[in-house]
Amino acid sequence: MWANDIEIISIASEDNNLMFEGVEFEVSHTERFEKAMKMLSSYGPIFNTHVNQELIAAKCTTSALFQQLNRVFELFDLEFKVALAKQTTGDFAIPQNLVDDDVALYRSLGSIEAVAKFYHDKSRHEHINVESVNKWVPEDDPERGLVMDFVSEGFTIDEPTGFIRNKFAEEPLRRRHVQLAPTMNKLTTKNREKEFCILLPSDILSDEDRARGHSALGGWAFKWDANECRQTIDQSHSTLGMSLNEGDAKDKAISRYGPVTLPTISMIVDDWYDYAASQGVYLSQCIAFKDDINAAFPSNHIKPDSVYLMAMYITSGLLCIFIRGCFGWTGNPMMWGVISRIMERFLRKEVSGTVHIFVDDIICLSLITKAYHDKQKVHDAIRSFFNNFEAIKLSKSVPPTQLIDTLGSVINLRLTMTKASTRYFTSFSRSMRMRFILYTRYKF
Repeated sequence: MWANDIEIISIASEDNNLMFEGVEFEVSHTERFEKAMKMLSSYGPIFNTHVNQELIAAKCTTSALFQQLNRVFELFDLEFKVALAKQTTGDFAIPQNLVDDDVALYRSLGSIEAVAKFYHDKSRHEHINVESVNKWVPEDDPERGLVMDFVSEGFTIDEPTGFIRNKFAEEPLRRRHVQLAPTMNKLTTKNREKEFCILLPSDILSDEDRARGHSALGGWAFKWDANECRQTIDQSHSTLGMSLNEGDAKDKAISRYGPVTLPTISMIVDDWYDYAASQGVYLSQCIAFKDDINAAFPSNHIKPDSVYLMAMYITSGLLCIFIRGCFGWTGNPMMWGVISRIMERFLRKEVSGTVHIFVDDIICLSLITKAYHDKQKVHDAIRSFFNNFEAIKLSKSVPPTQLIDTLGSVINLRLTMTKASTRYFTSFSRSMRMRFILYTRYKF
């Protein structure tokens, strides 16, 4: 169990430094941090060396303590990752040739819309396209028309009522953005190399493009279970007027693409019992597996006349304009919901067992004798639909097993028991098998 691998040592210290895996950094002592640490100090026995899961579970009798545990470790983990990002990206700068390529293309084609369309056409056979939709989505599928629009024109970003585009006005970069400029540069470079975005200096844009444009603040977010971080565009906050996510933006996305409907763990398990009964077996005679879809949002391109809304400044004067789906716009989950519902429907026709999709996680259950065959069918179908062998993220693929950790629960099919996943004791931890060594000025 993860708890047997965790070692927490507190050492009284005059400074606020924390050392973890050779990275030293300072932990900010906000009011929230002080309150959490004070509360935790009364639970000293929890933090004995080699803590065990049962002891933590016994002490976490109140939701308040559970929340404080999460807050403290979230703060430690975030500050660690900031320090790690600075250490691993050094003084990374965006390669000038990437900017030069987009500038040359812009001057040749004449508009941002035309550049976006050029890249969409160029990558048409590397993502979902008309041919793969025709192969996998039947004529009578209720959302076939929407997905056909995605692959032929791109998905539309609706502006909220009263929204006024800021004509690529430049806001001051956030303190964290400036602090982590090399990290932002590296993330931007990765996205540009994958042709998820284009890079253009704002001073070369035509008056017509500038009038159509809107820029937002840039950001980044760490994945809770890894050191990796992803680039985001903050469409929810602006000092220059109304932001793209305000007002009725979400309602418009729901009206266009439908609401997000996700299965709960109870719904999934109920379906598993129904499936077992339909096969005349006990649930203990079934086996589950899980797969993760790689780069879900970027698998769809933005309609060329909507990309004007998805720009942010990476450095002073340099715009990063997303041409494929990205994190930050409130309508992305609704847009992706169309794709996930379609996939769920055609996968259920392919495999012998059950299929549920939670955002980009595919969760399946089959008879033990058929599970490996069903898993291969899932892989083949998804790779074919996305026109990409890497559409299945093999590093997160879970082979057929009777002990599966999914949606915050660990399900034991052999014993037909479910318990809370220990991965979520600290919501932003890199891994529950890490060893913490905390050097703080507090004694637990």
